[in-house]
Formats: sequence, C-alpha cells, structure tokens
Amino acid sequence: MSHRVLRSLHRINFTFLLGLFNFAIVAPPPVCAAGKPFVGDASAKLKIRFAKTVNLILWRPLSLRIQIDCSAPIEYESLIMARYRLIVSYDGTDFCGWQRQKSHAHASPLPSIQQTLETALTRVLNHPVSLSASGRTDAGVHAVAQVCHFDTDRKLPRDLCWALKSQLPPSISVKDCQPVPAYFHATLSATRKTYRYWIWNHPRAPALLCRYSWWIRRPLDLALLNQLTEPLVGEHDFASFRSEGTPVRHTVRKIHRAVWRQRREGIIEFSVTGNGFLKQMVRNLVGTLVTLSWNDPNPEKIKQIMKLKDRTKAGMAAPPQGLFLLHVVYPGTAIQVDKAKPKI
Repeated sequence: MSHRVLRSLHRINFTFLLGLFNFAIVAPPPVCAAGKPFVGDASAKLKIRFAKTVNLILWRPLSLRIQIDCSAPIEYESLIMARYRLIVSYDGTDFCGWQRQKSHAHASPLPSIQQTLETALTRVLNHPVSLSASGRTDAGVHAVAQVCHFDTDRKLPRDLCWALKSQLPPSISVKDCQPVPAYFHATLSATRKTYRYWIWNHPRAPALLCRYSWWIRRPLDLALLNQLTEPLVGEHDFASFRSEGTPVRHTVRKIHRAVWRQRREGIIEFSVTGNGFLKQMVRNLVGTLVTLSWNDPNPEKIKQIMKLKDRTKAGMAAPPQGLFLLHVVYPGTAIQVDKAKPKI
C-alpha cells in the first residue's frame, strides 16, 4: 500500500474521531426556557446530533483538513420544546364549548374556544399549536380560570397575553402564562376542580344576568337545598348524574365540598369542589336538587338515585349559562386568576 493511501486513511480516521468527540463530549446538554435540563424526546435529539456528525464526516472532501472549534456555542433553539401553562377566562355563550369540533354535517356552526385559542397562538408563534385543558366545558358554559398548556420550540413574546389580545375576541382573555416542567399536564395533573352555578331567584327576569344565570321565579329554600346536598359529599358512584357522550373508565368521583348560599339579593350560588366531574354532572346535580326541593324534599331520595346508577332516575339538567369553572388545583398549588401575576 502506497504512502499516499496510508496518509489518506490516517486523515479519515482522525476526522472520524474528531466528529465523535464533538458528538459525544463537546456538545453541552440542552436546557429549557426555565434553565433546567431538557427532558423531552431524547431519541429525536440523538438522531439530529448524529445526522450532523455524519454530515460533517462524510460530505467534506477527504483532502480538506477539518478543524473544529470546541469553544464555539452550539445552538439548540430549534431543538428545545418547552411547555407553558395558560390561565384563560371566557364567556362561553357564543361558543360550542371548549373542545375543537370535527367537520361533519351535524357540526355546530359556532367556533370552539380551543380552536379559537389555537388559531391565535399559531399566528403569534408562527407554527401550529395544540392545547390541552383541565376539562372540556360544554356549550354556553363559562370559565373564570380555565387551565391549559401547550408545547413550543419558539421564543415567546415578552408579554404573550398582550400579544394574544389582538388575535382573540373580547369574550376570551388569557390572564397568565408561565413555563412549567415537561411532566405537567393540565388534564392529568389536576387534583381538584371547583365549579359554581348561579340561579337568579326573582319574579322578574335578569336583563344583565341572562347570559350568566338560570332564572327561576319560584322561591327556593336554601336550608332545604343544603340538606339535600349533604349526601353528595364523599366518594360515590355518580353514574345517575352522567350524561352520555364521553366514555370514562369509571363513574366514581369524590366530592370534597358542596354548598348553597345567597350570593347577593336575587342570586343563589351553588359551589361544588371535587377530584373530578363527569359529563354535565354539575348541571344534572343542580337540576335534580332544585326539582327535589319542590317535589320530594327528602335527603334519602338523593341516596336512592345514586344507588340506582340510572340517569333517567335523576332530574333534568340545569341550563348551561349559569355554570362557571372557578378554579383548578394542582399538586402544591391552587391556580386562581386573582392570584396570577403575568410574568411573560
């Protein structure tokens, strides 16, 4: 073998070793926006780094002496996926609910809140964005502090909430945006939720509250309603209060607190906190409790309905406009819009 061939082979081996050194040692581990090591798709980063190394080794002329600057920083901006949590408030009157709707003949002509937010985020961040929320509110249901999250590899504007304001209708407001760990999930990480329901209990209709309350002319007895509500507290099977449409593994839920109170003159408020809720469960509870307070005011009746596990044995569903998602609790914190301070 000639001396020229041996020298070429040594040069190839040296180049290969330099490439492996750059691949395995020199490149620093990527970090997320919060300054913590990135814990996303490790295999994807490995493939990208390997592809760069192969490109460096194989596609350079063999006669070119390759010099690698080990002190030069390596850009990871396009490889890092960071997760952000949003707190959103909305008036659900003009929407078909939270969940994005599929296109079909029977689809609602109204937009969904998820679709509206995703479109706004896509415009601001210049790439498709998918949101996951703490729960899917029905058409006409409102939220004071809905929690959702999204992933992005782009640098966010200094004030994302302000940037989204021009892209959203006045009935949707993003109140807060914060970076969160990759293991945070708006749906799966939630431990408690609180809903409230407003009833306008007055002989005359509420002109200014018609979008946010259920008008009942017949007087309601708060003491009686609270007596009927007491058996609901605790862990029970709430199949009798679940509307069809969303499959679940089981229908057992735990109610931590449920109480009726006079919010102010004319407004009666039902507040309920639990570890989770079935489809239209709160509305079915409100409708059933109001009906029982008129027709069969016996706390044992609500126990019988729960034991039957039959939706037809419970009362009607209260209309959606009186229901609000108040706040969601996650491990170690209760996310409330009043305490949230925008930092992005």
